[in-house]
Amino acid sequence: MTIAYNPHEINLLLVDDTPSSLKTLMSLLMESGYQVRPAVNGELALKAASLRPPDLIMLDIRMPEMDGFEVCRRLKENERTREIPVIFISALGEVEDKVRAFEYGGVDYITKPFQLKEVMARVETHLSLRCLQKSLKESNDRLRHEIENRKRIEEQLQEQITNKNRVVKDLEKNQNFLKAVLDCIEDGIVACDQEGKLTLFNRATRIFHGLPAEPLHSEKWAEHYDLYLPDGKTLMQKEDVPLFKALQGEDVTNIEMVIAPEGKPVCTLIATGRTLIDKKGNKLGAVVSMHDITRRKEAEDALKLKEQLLIQQSKMAAMGEMIGAITHQWKQPLNSLSVMAQDIKDAYVYGELNDDYINKRVKNILNQVCFMSQTIDDFRNFFKPDKKMIPFRINSSVKDVILLLYDQFRKIDIDFQLNCTYEGAIKKQPTGKKAEICTCEPELDVMGFQNEFKQAILNILINAKDAIIENRGKGLISIEITMMNGKAVVMIKDNGGGIPHEILDRIFDPYVTSKDKGAGIGLYMSKIIIENSMGGKLYAKNKDKGALFTIELDM
Repeated sequence: MTIAYNPHEINLLLVDDTPSSLKTLMSLLMESGYQVRPAVNGELALKAASLRPPDLIMLDIRMPEMDGFEVCRRLKENERTREIPVIFISALGEVEDKVRAFEYGGVDYITKPFQLKEVMARVETHLSLRCLQKSLKESNDRLRHEIENRKRIEEQLQEQITNKNRVVKDLEKNQNFLKAVLDCIEDGIVACDQEGKLTLFNRATRIFHGLPAEPLHSEKWAEHYDLYLPDGKTLMQKEDVPLFKALQGEDVTNIEMVIAPEGKPVCTLIATGRTLIDKKGNKLGAVVSMHDITRRKEAEDALKLKEQLLIQQSKMAAMGEMIGAITHQWKQPLNSLSVMAQDIKDAYVYGELNDDYINKRVKNILNQVCFMSQTIDDFRNFFKPDKKMIPFRINSSVKDVILLLYDQFRKIDIDFQLNCTYEGAIKKQPTGKKAEICTCEPELDVMGFQNEFKQAILNILINAKDAIIENRGKGLISIEITMMNGKAVVMIKDNGGGIPHEILDRIFDPYVTSKDKGAGIGLYMSKIIIENSMGGKLYAKNKDKGALFTIELDM
């Protein structure tokens, strides 16, 4: 028989209480290359087998204290030793012992005296069977392990398929949700891929364009969707389209455009967009949101028209005040002309006319006419609109307005004071009439609309005059020109009792007034001129039983 194992790797346990038999078997087996361990009783055999399980046990039946049957029974109860093949050895040859040996789990039976060839044949046979048994067990274990691995892999694969299906369903659900959300948004959302083909076109965008979403390339966007520049007349070129700009990586923030689809209302939109970039920096495409500002534009146009009307009303009111000022300024020269005309008649009657008399009277008449003409020119220049911002001198502009109102205000017992308190200001020596209206050098220069600035000053001074009249006292309007934090500042203070607390926060709103008469647009227009037209600040507060208006302008 061919041995399917290496004897040097085989461990045998011999259990026999007869030294001669034990020695004979050990010699025989060791000569064949087996590793052999002896045990002279059952207790030692159980310990040796449990400590280091052998490949085969040869067990004597007749032993004191514990016979071979008991030893075999215990071996089969122990998990570590139950699979070890046991060959029983006995001098007896009765059939009953052989039957018992097999009942207790033995695999074979050898009788004494030994037949050496028989012993070797039986040992080799059962070791071969043991090796085959181990090999089969290993194969079965390996197969079972492979089956378990395959089953686990199949379960994992099934789980992955289930997860994938769930992810696909969730993705589809999320896509439907996202589409529903985008279609509920009033702003238009449009996106394209990196090649410039449209990939997203929400409901609002379709309404804006009056066309269904189509996967057009960027070359066709401008001509297909009727896009115009803010003037609503000039067709957009491809390079002007916000989505194309975003696709090129340009900043797209609040770009205004007009959409005029055929047969649909014209819409004005502002677009904001961004380039779409993944985590690795690769361009994925671009997206743009479009907000409809058509109603806002209409409201702005209506507001501009309203402001123009307010400006016109304000100018008409200011013109009325100016006409009153001119009336006061013309009264004196007209009286002088009347007196001189009467004097010429009397001189003629009494024969006092001569060249010297005529020359003096003509000179006086021309001086009065020149003064009146200059007054009209000042009036016309005051209301001449400025077309563009220019540098102008604040000091002279304020003084011009004061001088236009001076005679009218003095007649109703209102005095003026004009002072310059900024560093380096040198006050000129006052001379003649109206000396309290001082001038300083150097003057403060600002960039803006000079005549509109004068109108703002005029409105504030008229407001101060009305407050002083209602307060029924001697009036004083103090004007200080200074500098604060690098800005030119004009502070106008009156002693007219101040602004009522309930309208202090709304004093610059249109049609808000504390007077019994008046439209309440003068201060509103001053606010518009100073802040909207010239980029400055105008604010008011109460101080020392009067109102203080402060104007700040960049120099």
